[in-house]
Amino acid sequence: MLFNALKPFYKSPKETNWHYHFDSGGVVCTALNEIVHIPPKNGHMYFTHRDATDVLNNSKVVHIYANPINIAISVNEGGRGFGKSESEKEHFIQKFYRYKEANHDKRELWTKQDVLGLKQHFLSWYRPNPFQTLSIKYEKLWDNVGAINDFLNIELKLPPFRQRRVSCEDHPLIDELNETYAEAMELFLAAEEVKLW
Repeated sequence: MLFNALKPFYKSPKETNWHYHFDSGGVVCTALNEIVHIPPKNGHMYFTHRDATDVLNNSKVVHIYANPINIAISVNEGGRGFGKSESEKEHFIQKFYRYKEANHDKRELWTKQDVLGLKQHFLSWYRPNPFQTLSIKYEKLWDNVGAINDFLNIELKLPPFRQRRVSCEDHPLIDELNETYAEAMELFLAAEEVKLW
């Protein structure tokens, strides 16, 4: 969704001044098996779900984060409710684990352990780093497009808001998930909806 909205800003490769990183924390451009490198008009653009490592100091990072329980459900149930076949769901799950450098062998423990490292992932981005970062809560993304535009000096227009297909509220294991992801949820709930670092 954000990936498609940013396409108008891609230009042919040339000498550039900035590296733009869009970290979606598992919600905006899932199922990427490597960092996508497409140069926009004033820099290089990367999409990632990995932790904040190996980011150049002359980077601008848009960090989008979401409810960690919703992320865990979406990833481990292969996009629950997306109408994918079982083989497509399994392919999605394996690719995401590989991309996150998470141990797929521990996947069966996802309701009992934060096997994707969602808490650590959040902590690696939602803090001062040597590069500029704009953190935005996914659930408030549409209310804060202006902050992205100001930060990147672009005129981004998102598609109309669509309700998430995955929600933890009706999950049959919600009590167990609340316990497993309690620390990550506490960080998520305490985070500002938009913050410039």
